[in-house]
Amino acid sequence: MNVAAPLPDISCAQRAAATDVETFRSDPYALPRLKLGSFAEGAAHAVLLRRIVLWLHVPARLLIGLGLGLRNRSWSANWQRFLYDCCYWIGVRQALADVDCFARLISGTTILMYHAFAQRDEPASRYVLPLRAFVQQLAWLRRRRYNVIDLETYLQCRQRGQLPPARSVVITIDDGYADNDLAHQVLRQHGMAATIFLVSDYVRAERSRNDWDAATDTLTGRPLLALFEVRQMQQQGMRFGAHTRQHPWLTALSTEAQQ
Repeated sequence: MNVAAPLPDISCAQRAAATDVETFRSDPYALPRLKLGSFAEGAAHAVLLRRIVLWLHVPARLLIGLGLGLRNRSWSANWQRFLYDCCYWIGVRQALADVDCFARLISGTTILMYHAFAQRDEPASRYVLPLRAFVQQLAWLRRRRYNVIDLETYLQCRQRGQLPPARSVVITIDDGYADNDLAHQVLRQHGMAATIFLVSDYVRAERSRNDWDAATDTLTGRPLLALFEVRQMQQQGMRFGAHTRQHPWLTALSTEAQQ
């Protein structure tokens, strides 16, 4: 017979929430260490259910009542954790009494990752996005009033314990293909920032090509940005980061080789 975990104590969860809110107010740098900064962590379905509960303003006691009939089921412990989390976040909302701050705590920041961009007749694939689709996606972000911020701004917020602006989005591009310049021009037209992560050994005076992927990969042989192109794009506002020296599978390397 399965013995269920005890139902969560509403007052305990809400006290923990109030304590975390007070700690955050007195020391914003503590946010990464607090449960307060971890809303999006965990299974995707659990995060979605928490959002629904908060959006519908479901009372904590009603949630406890819903769990009473599930106490002898094998997944009871997961349900108890879910109930505690919901009670905690209901407590956070009550303790904050700041709608904008609460929205930023639970919304998080979406980071969009791209690779290559196709023109004309090149087919789309997992790593190759038609340029026209990229244009449409940026237009959609603007229409929906998302705030596209650069990666450095987001990282500075995290380091300082600050919350990025509500509805923030970061755009990143991996590998540094020559066609990234097309995306750069589109981003400039929209007044949006992005960061391209370069495979540093392949950034040369003349364009080199991707030769690190398997022969069947759609990116094999694709031209990469040359150094002069990187410098020109950087002068025009594009930001760059490191994507290893030679693009190995890091999980297959020893710790020494990774370093």
